Amino acid sequence: MEGDDVTLHCKTKTSNLPADFYKDGSLIRTEPAGHMTIHHVSKSDEGLYKCHSSSHGESPSSWISVTEKHATKTMLPVSVTPLLTSMTSPNDHEPPPPSSAAPPLFITLVCHLVVFCPYFISTLLMVSLYRHRPTGNTLNQSLTLQTLSNYQSINQSINQSINQSINQSIMCGSLFMLITNSSFNRKLPTCLHGNVPAHPG
Repeated sequence: MEGDDVTLHCKTKTSNLPADFYKDGSLIRTEPAGHMTIHHVSKSDEGLYKCHSSSHGESPSSWISVTEKHATKTMLPVSVTPLLTSMTSPNDHEPPPPSSAAPPLFITLVCHLVVFCPYFISTLLMVSLYRHRPTGNTLNQSLTLQTLSNYQSINQSINQSINQSINQSIMCGSLFMLITNSSFNRKLPTCLHGNVPAHPG
């Protein structure tokens, strides 16, 4: 109420503390006993009050309102709540050291190519050699055809000689002898009765 005295106390749970008192952020005065009395308050004394102790920190702000006379006086006690500020070392605000960066994409690609290229080139060479090599079936077929052709030629020549001998035997009868023809290097039958068959060529 206007005209009354208002006392502000700055204390902890156990004792009063020497403190600085502030109104609306401006220092009013310092009180060694930890309490301050405002005599004959008026409307101009309304505002936010707080106190500060060097050993315990700053209290929360409290609003003091002054009412006219014949109205109920409102007095808000002010107490000190020590501020507990955590001490942080300068290193706490530094960013964490960067982790080892991943290798660049280009280096990774080059490493993969160096490892992959020899295998790829070797595979191409093996496929190329395999496709151009002569197959065993082709060689066997060629040798078989050549052998069969030679066999047929020899067989045909033998059959001709046998047929000629049989024909001469029929012409000369059952008794004949073989003589060698120097031109054809084979033996031809010669009749003993003097009828010599004609030699070819």
